[in-house]
Amino acid sequence: MTTRSTSKYYFPLSAIIFLFYFAWASTLSMASQWLWQILQLDSTTKGLFFTANAIGAMLFQPIYGAIQDRLGVSKKLLLWIGLVLALCWPVMGYVFVFLMKDVSSIVALIVSGLFIALGILAAAGVVDSYCERVGRNAGLEYGTVRVWGAVGWCLGVLIAGRFALEGILVNLPYIACTVAGILLLVVLFRLDDRGAQVAAVPGQAQQVASMSESLGVLKEFKFWTFAIFLFGIAGLYFLFDQQFQDYYATFFNVASDPAAGGKAYSYLYASETAIEVICLPLVPLIVNLIGARKSLVLAAFLMGMRVLLTGLVADKVALTIFFLVRGFEIPLLLVAVFKFMEGVYDPRFSSTIYLIAFQFAQQFCSICFAGLVGHLIDTHGFQYAYICLGVFGLVFMLWGLIMLPRPKKGRVNPQPMESITPAAQ
Repeated sequence: MTTRSTSKYYFPLSAIIFLFYFAWASTLSMASQWLWQILQLDSTTKGLFFTANAIGAMLFQPIYGAIQDRLGVSKKLLLWIGLVLALCWPVMGYVFVFLMKDVSSIVALIVSGLFIALGILAAAGVVDSYCERVGRNAGLEYGTVRVWGAVGWCLGVLIAGRFALEGILVNLPYIACTVAGILLLVVLFRLDDRGAQVAAVPGQAQQVASMSESLGVLKEFKFWTFAIFLFGIAGLYFLFDQQFQDYYATFFNVASDPAAGGKAYSYLYASETAIEVICLPLVPLIVNLIGARKSLVLAAFLMGMRVLLTGLVADKVALTIFFLVRGFEIPLLLVAVFKFMEGVYDPRFSSTIYLIAFQFAQQFCSICFAGLVGHLIDTHGFQYAYICLGVFGLVFMLWGLIMLPRPKKGRVNPQPMESITPAAQ
């Protein structure tokens, strides 16, 4: 239960997380089905769509991370993200569709890649790290705030799957994203980021990192061991998700109802997200008990085995159960990542480390393998592709088990200060 001082930040941070993940889910969670039903794109072209998004994200993630570390707890970058999200309906609902149908698929992919990167994929790390940083400064566990992201994602998936794929309103996902972006701007304008500043030593203003200092973490070996681990594990999460909805849809009678598979997947995704909502407040207890490093390895093992079993067992009920395991696996990974960074790295660089080691590495993995996975699906089928991906994940799990550095013991979080002006305000 939040105290009066922490509730000042709990509610706006929860709203920010909720609205951002709602916008993300409504736009991209059912993208593969949407591209197939509305634009009739094959698996290879859809793979190129996700690759273009990943390339765009990689262009901006290091820049976003360094900027946010320089801004500290200032909300300026989040205001920019909210503005981009507010433009989703005209850009994706009209410009992208027009370019894909009547101009050039290459131009369409460039536009979508840049837009989705600026507003969602590169922005996700900024939103997560900002809320974690301000929440930590206010004495909040990240999981208690991040749970609202799962709620927002659940609602976004239901909107995309239940209404858009049934043809009730095909642009509803993008309309929902635009509305969420506008509401996000309202929340941010009302957020008092001045009281969120924290000092490592009480009575002194918090230090913020320069861009050169933030990017200096790239010289550290322990950074790259972490980034390589997340390249495989977080990247696997993206690769699996991109076209699993199409595989799951094959187990339903799409002849009588073309949207049956998409609707079933949206309900499955919503159920998995509901499990995330339950697990997110509890997972920090597990991570604190067994440690962040062991939690990362455990999450990697669960992910690798889940994907491998998805390829080995072609049964609708089994696939449903395997997918629902994500409801525990993803919160475990997310909380462990932030706990690990807190114990190993300088907290001034948290945005840069998260955006490059997690988000950038994830997108780079998608660039390297999304097209290949799409080709494997087209030529050898879903099961073969998922067996390969499962082995891929377990290899990186072993890397983490051997190479991840051990967090330092005894690191104390800074104490909150109520009225220091942000250094970069």
